[in-house]
Amino acid sequence: MLTLQSLPRLVSSFLEGFRFPSLTSLNISIPDAENARPFPINSLILLLQRSQCELQHLVLKQVPIPRESMMNILRATPTLVSLVIHEPASYTHCITDAFSRYLMECSVLPKLEHVELVWSYDASEGCIIDMIESRVVKTVAYGGVLGRIVLGRRKGLELERSTIERVNSLRGRGFHILLWQVLGFCWKVLERAIRHHAES
Repeated sequence: MLTLQSLPRLVSSFLEGFRFPSLTSLNISIPDAENARPFPINSLILLLQRSQCELQHLVLKQVPIPRESMMNILRATPTLVSLVIHEPASYTHCITDAFSRYLMECSVLPKLEHVELVWSYDASEGCIIDMIESRVVKTVAYGGVLGRIVLGRRKGLELERSTIERVNSLRGRGFHILLWQVLGFCWKVLERAIRHHAES
């Protein structure tokens, strides 16, 4: 597992100097204050291509990656089982309608079982749910298991009523779907409890 929590310029230097043929998990997190800086996307793609690894888990939090570049990253990681994307608050977004439609294609990430998407602007929630439903159908058709799904908007903003209704429908069919704002609220409660316990 490789975890990078650093500034984009430092990440670039690191990515250009190594090769990880046995890499199965990659976690990149950029501080919010720095995510307006350009991210070395080409360096990341070259690292994946150079390593020729079978990456299974990819986590990108607050990483400013445009949609086309994100799709190129996924093309370089066809063996992904788990995908986590938390968009930054910056102007660069990858969770768009075109991205959701891309994930609907049969040949894209055929082994994907776990999805966590947290977007930071007014993405079409209907298109995102369409994508989730299409992956449910595809996974069942291929005999796989679509496991944990987490959906939500940054800062715990509420989803549309129609989105919640469709999520509940999927839950009724036995699929494990969590809403990000609920998770965020639970974390805040837990943090307050820990802080209160430490102070008492």
